[in-house]
Amino acid sequence: MIIAKNKRHRKALVHMLYKSTAGMTKEKVIALLPIHDEVTKPWTIERCRIVYVQHALDTMEDGKIDCEIQTSWDTVYCHGVAGWDEVDNKEIPTIW
Repeated sequence: MIIAKNKRHRKALVHMLYKSTAGMTKEKVIALLPIHDEVTKPWTIERCRIVYVQHALDTMEDGKIDCEIQTSWDTVYCHGVAGWDEVDNKEIPTIW
């Protein structure tokens, strides 16, 4: 599965993931990583944030969370919207 087909979408995803860690402590960011505490102990919070984003993108692109991605998509774009049987083939509504 390709999460971001073009550079703009990939950059937007990186931005969102990176900013999602902005208010977190180093310990909270480390808790999101699949790396042992001893490895991350000397790291700066900035390095932890970067590794988190890289790992999240790798996980998404490897297809390891396809089911969760689809569930989130369905929750955001399908539930409560009458007539959207095939959302992937329709224009996504915007609120702006």
